Amino acid sequence: MKIKTRNNIITFFMFISLAVFLTLGILCGIQIYSGNFHIPEKNPYMIMQKSFLTRMNFQAVVISIFILILYSFAFFLYLNISFEKTQSTEIIYFSLFLTGCLVEGIRILFPLMNLWTSSSISVIFITKILLLARFFSPLCLLFLVIYSSYESRQYVEQNVVILFFSAAGGAICCPLNTNSVLPIGYIQTGLQNQFFFLRIIILLIALISLIIKTNQAHLNHKYTIGFAFLIIGYLMLIQTYNFALLFSGTAFLISGTILFLKDLHSQYLWN
Repeated sequence: MKIKTRNNIITFFMFISLAVFLTLGILCGIQIYSGNFHIPEKNPYMIMQKSFLTRMNFQAVVISIFILILYSFAFFLYLNISFEKTQSTEIIYFSLFLTGCLVEGIRILFPLMNLWTSSSISVIFITKILLLARFFSPLCLLFLVIYSSYESRQYVEQNVVILFFSAAGGAICCPLNTNSVLPIGYIQTGLQNQFFFLRIIILLIALISLIIKTNQAHLNHKYTIGFAFLIIGYLMLIQTYNFALLFSGTAFLISGTILFLKDLHSQYLWN
């Protein structure tokens, strides 16, 4: 993929993420003002519900969704500025990861359209799109690590196709419990723990692979630490249902991404 093509795609998604943030923000404002912003009535979480920071709070869910959208926009903008002339394969896969984070905004349709008690085709479709993004993002981080070499640049387009269809296959195969809509904004999945651990395994493989590559190349450990923080923050924010997860996830995600991208930029600056 040529640098110009990559930059144009990043610019396109930068404006898309800004448009999504503004549009959803305005819609939420209108619905809240008119009293049509619907909060879920059920609380499936039973642990640590007495503390303000750890109990279920739908405000934390909504804020986490907007943080992920704003995060996507901010770092698409950062990539556009800092990596405009950098031939970095990692940036392509990281941009795809940001796209997966942007798709998390689809969860806001549940309170906007009051889909909490529905099991219609539209609710199933929204959940499947979200699942696709949640398989897609970890795979992007894995490919970022294992296909970052110069020789892998010619296979980027093929790898993107593999990423998409692998994630789509995971989303299609994932069973849904249509009788249970979680307050964080999607239908509860069958085999939920198994699919969660599958994503954890993918991310652990990516992290371990990066540690090995970093040690072999004698690179700064800030690169690996940033990547680890990014993973932790991402996992926290997509499952946020309280302010403890919201604050921790935001801190990990933003600090980790800054560390990761700054060190990545330094590597290409000196090469």
